[in-house]
Amino acid sequence: NVGFGIMIHRENFYISLASPLMLRQRMNRDNPVSLAVLKQHYYALGGYVFEVSEKVILKPNFMFKAVSGAPAQIDLNINALFNKFLWLGLSYRSLSSLDLLIQFQLAPNLQLGYAYDLNVNKELAAINNATHEIMVQYVFELPRKKVETPRYF
Repeated sequence: NVGFGIMIHRENFYISLASPLMLRQRMNRDNPVSLAVLKQHYYALGGYVFEVSEKVILKPNFMFKAVSGAPAQIDLNINALFNKFLWLGLSYRSLSSLDLLIQFQLAPNLQLGYAYDLNVNKELAAINNATHEIMVQYVFELPRKKVETPRYF
C-alpha cells in the first residue's frame, strides 16, 4: 500500500495531515464472499506549547479522523507540565471517552504514567465502563555522526 503525510513544526507548534492507507484493498482475496475492505483514513493533527510561567507549560492538541462509512471523530487534549516533573492531562474523544492522565518525568529520558479512560458512549459503557493504562516511556539517545556530502549545486 502507499500513504502520504505532511508535517510542519516549529519549536512550539506542529500541524500535520496524513492518509496512511491510500489504496482500497480487500482483506481476504482468497475468500470470494468476504466483504471486508481496508478503507482510506484521513487525519489532521495539531498542537501548541504555551509557556505560562517558568514552572507551568500547557500543551493543547487535537486529532481529527475521517473514514468513509463511519462518523468523523475528534480528540481534544490538554496536558500541563508542572516544575518539569509532573504532567496532568485531560482528553475527550468524541463518541467514545473522557480520559485522565498523570505522568512523572523521572529522568530526562524516562517517564512513568497512568491513564484512566471512562466510556461516555452508552453502548460501549455497557460492555466496558472504564479502562486503566500504565505507561513507561524511555527515549534512547543514539550517537549522532556528522555526515559530510559534497554539494555541487
